[in-house]
Amino acid sequence: MYENTKGLLRRVFPILQLFGAESRIFYPSDLLLPNLVTGDDHPAVQELGELVLWSEGQV
Repeated sequence: MYENTKGLLRRVFPILQLFGAESRIFYPSDLLLPNLVTGDDHPAVQELGELVLWSEGQV
């Protein structure tokens, strides 16, 4: 299912850009399980946090 979602995103992303939308994609496959991370210093966790802040500013 995840691969199908990635394919859909690859098709929809350029269309959104044509309409002038600022879009960003985050692939959660880089995230570790919550019990394996002691802090928020993992790069994927930091990227997700930045995207959440960016997304909040869009509302």
